[in-house]
Amino acid sequence: AVLSAIPGRVGYRAVREAGVIVNLRGTHGSGKSTIVRGVMAAYAACERRYVPDRRRPIGYTCTRPDGRPLWVVGHYEMPCGGCDTIPTVDMAYEQIRAGADSGHDVIFEGILVGHDVRRCVELRTLFGHDVTVILLTTSLEACLAAARDRRTGRNDDRCLKADNFQKRAYAKSLPARMETAGI
Repeated sequence: AVLSAIPGRVGYRAVREAGVIVNLRGTHGSGKSTIVRGVMAAYAACERRYVPDRRRPIGYTCTRPDGRPLWVVGHYEMPCGGCDTIPTVDMAYEQIRAGADSGHDVIFEGILVGHDVRRCVELRTLFGHDVTVILLTTSLEACLAAARDRRTGRNDDRCLKADNFQKRAYAKSLPARMETAGI
């Protein structure tokens, strides 16, 4: 299922059903990492997961007070987070599958994994996991403003090009691509 959403209106309700894989998609600055951080805050404890030869966490294992587990893929201790902090898309999808295969609900997001419809489909067709895609429809202006604020916060004065955001704002084509692929 492809759902459209606006940041601030999505809670952790989307990951309550057992075995659900939730993939947040949207352009830079659309609120993907902010939503994941909000979901993580709803859990009692989140422990970092690491892989060998990596200083940053590759994800988190979170547990709600009632014991319900959540597998978060990506790094969320910096303003820009998600699967884009993982060295390869293969490694990101290995983590997604590992979480789902172990019976956890899984949430992931990132620009690079967001363009990979084939692997998202494989999670369902080859491995039998339920996948929900939430497409954030944040305005291009709001995305640009969020990205500018992040850059200002880290003293990065490089120019932002709206054209790059528009190329990645695939909100019009993604639902059709996902429907064609069977999600």
